[in-house]
Amino acid sequence: MNTVKVFAEGVVKQIHDYLPAEYGEVQCEIQENLKNNGVRMVGVEFNKPDSIVSPVIYMESFYDDIKRGTEIESVMQNIAECYIQQDQTAISINENSLMSYESIRQWIEPVLLNTAENRELLAQMPHREMADLSIFYSVVFPHQSKGMQASMKIKNNHMEQWGMSEQDLYDLAMRNMERKPDHKLTSMTDTLRSILNGEMEQWNLLNENQPLMVVPPGEMYVLSNGRSIYGAALLAVPGIMERVNHIFPDGYYILPSSVHETIILPKPCGISVKELGEMVRDINRTQVSREERLSDCVYEYDKEKSAIRQVPESVRRRERER
Repeated sequence: MNTVKVFAEGVVKQIHDYLPAEYGEVQCEIQENLKNNGVRMVGVEFNKPDSIVSPVIYMESFYDDIKRGTEIESVMQNIAECYIQQDQTAISINENSLMSYESIRQWIEPVLLNTAENRELLAQMPHREMADLSIFYSVVFPHQSKGMQASMKIKNNHMEQWGMSEQDLYDLAMRNMERKPDHKLTSMTDTLRSILNGEMEQWNLLNENQPLMVVPPGEMYVLSNGRSIYGAALLAVPGIMERVNHIFPDGYYILPSSVHETIILPKPCGISVKELGEMVRDINRTQVSREERLSDCVYEYDKEKSAIRQVPESVRRRERER
């Protein structure tokens, strides 16, 4: 028995007791959706009569709160507040823009996922392969409510409705990403200091016009977007990777930390590529949730082809032989 689904059924029955009176006509139903890397999650979809946007609140984290001993009343109130926040975000989006290509074209961005782990998901969407990864496209709406971000995966039917090709989407997504000002490449030292001490100021190397003259041996750098959500997609943007190559002209390795960020390790690093591959696999299995894993191998940048490529020595032998 799926205990999360049983919990979701209870939420559907009781959630109106925790919503304001103006949400009395909201209808709820359970959804089981395919997410990254074959993960299936149980959600409650909230359907408001006067809206074509139906937020889905996934139940796994709330069920975990219950298992940790949180009172059911508190969890239910949190679910209600989460839905209200998402509803406010939906209201701020011009709903007609969901079907109008001209209205949403400036918000189309690439997303990077592992190909082998997401074949079922990718079959529903225009995409292209890059090494063992795949690029697909998402509309990331700029409207936010209390830090929440609304997005929509672009599926095959959207592309057909807009009369576009995958190449059109790729070219547009790359242009949109290259002109965004908030991408960041910061040292791991600065990143950890920011997390531990709450320091907001970090040196963004992407703002530099000159190569980094002194690279501390073994120093790692975190590459992501301004939201730190699906920031690994920067690996797919030739202009961004060329800037990183300019900063580290002696070359660098790319460690796939997660779908949200990657680690840049300038050469030489004093660690064998085989050891780096084992380190990536160990971190994936012990510190990264399955849904957020990107890849088990190490990459490097091929400046001749303006693209990343796997470093064969970082891949387990049996995987290379498949």
